[in-house]
Amino acid sequence: MAPLVTLTTDFGRDSIYVAQLKAVLLSINPRLTLVDVTHEIPPQDVVSGAWILRHTVPYFPEGSFHLAVVDPGVGTARRCLAVDWESRYVVAPDNGLVTFLCQLSLPRKIVWIENRAYFRAEVSSTFHARDIMGPALAWLTQGVPLEELGPLTGEWVQLAGDWRPRITDREIEGRVVFVDRFGNLITNIEKNSWPKHATPVIKVGDHQFAEVSRTYGEHRPGDLIALFGSQGYLEIAVVNGSAAERTKLTVGTPVLVTW
Repeated sequence: MAPLVTLTTDFGRDSIYVAQLKAVLLSINPRLTLVDVTHEIPPQDVVSGAWILRHTVPYFPEGSFHLAVVDPGVGTARRCLAVDWESRYVVAPDNGLVTFLCQLSLPRKIVWIENRAYFRAEVSSTFHARDIMGPALAWLTQGVPLEELGPLTGEWVQLAGDWRPRITDREIEGRVVFVDRFGNLITNIEKNSWPKHATPVIKVGDHQFAEVSRTYGEHRPGDLIALFGSQGYLEIAVVNGSAAERTKLTVGTPVLVTW
């Protein structure tokens, strides 16, 4: 079967950068099946990129390949990684982009991509996706072992700060970790951490909620509500509207649940 490769970037859907990246991949392995996860991550938003990676890679089969590039530090001393995560192979800049995925389960193997034999002949200081990470991933799909790309490492950059919720017997402290295209504010608070026999109060910015709705359709258009979304995480939403626009809140906003 043709190797399956997913692409997740902040390049923009109609960007020439996406086209060049695909051209490089296909020039090394013309048999690839390319799947665009998204190219609409907000520019330089590593946290959102990490969230998308964590919630897409596990859905793909073992033996699939995943290129994720949100790279504000391109051209600096930051490294590039190739990761064996549950027999799914992820290539990304070492800037925290694999944080949430590696919190889900530790990778089997990680290497720093250093072997120039698997780079393009000319390497731009501002486009390592095309010239380093893309070629490295394409060679992996051709059967090159992970260790051929560079030395093994047990270290990788984690996102700054604690992006896991803090849970006690009286409260949960979380954050907004993603804003979807509907303007829903997705938090890192999972449904399975919700108190079973209590009535929590949710505080996000200047807004407070005394109930969690079951679905959007229970309310009138324009209502600001809290509910658990399809991924199993607490989110703040506006029915038929955008919570991000209404509240002016974004990724990193603290969320406090008390009971």
